This record gives sequence, structure tokens and C-alpha cells, in this order.
Amino acid sequence: MPDRRIASGHGAEPFQRSKRTDISCLDGRSVTVILRQRGRQYVYRGTAAFQCDDLLGNVLTVTAAGPQTGDPKLIFTEKDWKGRIIPDLEYGSELCMIPSG
Repeated sequence: MPDRRIASGHGAEPFQRSKRTDISCLDGRSVTVILRQRGRQYVYRGTAAFQCDDLLGNVLTVTAAGPQTGDPKLIFTEKDWKGRIIPDLEYGSELCMIPSG
């Protein structure tokens, strides 16, 4: 199967589908995070920012798109990330993160 490439409007490098993708490739991109818990699915859309945290190491912070009560954010640590990053063909973002577990 050929690689799918998605060009970012921010001048970022094209995304290449691979077996393991580092979360740093999401920096500055619009992402959808699909969370599954107890048989339910939650969809969270936002913008990703990759940075180094003194306590956690390299982290990806996804900040909610649009105004939200409490300014919610999802934080993923690079060392603990397990999951898939695929092109988002359904929710209107560039890429979709699907955490394992």
C-alpha cells in the first residue's frame, strides 16, 4: 500500500504513514484524538504543540479547537505514547491520533 501524504498549510513536512510515528511530527498541526473508554468513543479536536517539559520530558499538548469551558488540553508524553497516527478522513483535521489501551 502506498504512503498517504498530507501537506500541512503551515509549511510542515508531509506526513508519511508508518508502523511507528513519533508524536513530534504533529507539532503545529490540527489533530483529532479518538479516545475509547468503557465501550464509548470520545472525539477531541484541536491543535498540537510539541515541547520539552522539565518533569515529563518531550510532550505533545493538544489544545481544544474553539472556545471551551476550562481551556481543556490533552497531554501525551513521547516516552509513553503507544497508538496510531493516521490521516483524518472523517473529522476535518489533518491527522488522527488513536491511543492504544
